[in-house]
Amino acid sequence: MSHSTRACLARVLTATAVVAGAVFAMAQPAMAHVRVIAEATPGQPATLQFRVPSELADATTVRVAVAIPPALSVVSVPPVDGWTEKTVSGAPGQVTTLVWTAQPGRGIKPDDHVSFTVGVGPLPDQRSVSFDTEQTYSNGMIATWNQDQDGDKEPPYPAPVRPKT
Repeated sequence: MSHSTRACLARVLTATAVVAGAVFAMAQPAMAHVRVIAEATPGQPATLQFRVPSELADATTVRVAVAIPPALSVVSVPPVDGWTEKTVSGAPGQVTTLVWTAQPGRGIKPDDHVSFTVGVGPLPDQRSVSFDTEQTYSNGMIATWNQDQDGDKEPPYPAPVRPKT
């Protein structure tokens, strides 16, 4: 892979991840976007930061679940103050989902955010990597961000994607 391809890939790794809302009682526009932020090169380990905002005016974010694509291996999940982390495994040694749950009295308040860090083993050299994400609010709303982008227009609930150019 050429140096310019790697450099371009590193710039576009800031991926829009996702989290808020397929199960809204009323049709509403997308409320929050999870962002995946990383400086990364295919074939190399990377540290991904899932920046999760809470944009509902009347509820806090109390749970975040991120699906880990099979092409990635999780090597570390540092603790986040005020949150407990659970790793859900599929095949032996393969993490399929990371779930963070706010401890009592904690959570992401409206107009605030928390970053959840994940160390992954070598990034795959593929067209894109998506991180379907689910965000649960204290009022029971669950936002599911898992829609693929088609063309230039962002869907209402976009999945987090690391595009490759």
